[in-house]
Amino acid sequence: MSRPEVDQMVAELLKSMSPEEAIEVLSAASEFESIPPTIDQFLDNTYYLAHIGQTIFPFWREQLRIIHPSPYFCNKSEIAISGSTGGGAFRPLM
Repeated sequence: MSRPEVDQMVAELLKSMSPEEAIEVLSAASEFESIPPTIDQFLDNTYYLAHIGQTIFPFWREQLRIIHPSPYFCNKSEIAISGSTGGGAFRPLM
């Protein structure tokens, strides 16, 4: 069986599962000692970033969900976040 055929079989199998079941299967097949957190768990759980994550703007939380759709991969290899230094919260950069 070729690699593309195996990939297609795995993709079809994962489509038939709930996201939670698929994550458990991927975790068992990987060498992770435990299941990595989802982006929401990472932002909301006190073990990770709860003190910061709960104050994140909804727009940025949604963007993080797009960037990190799964605990196992990221859609982007690099992410650049930029802004003005010393612009202040009430002074727009013009």
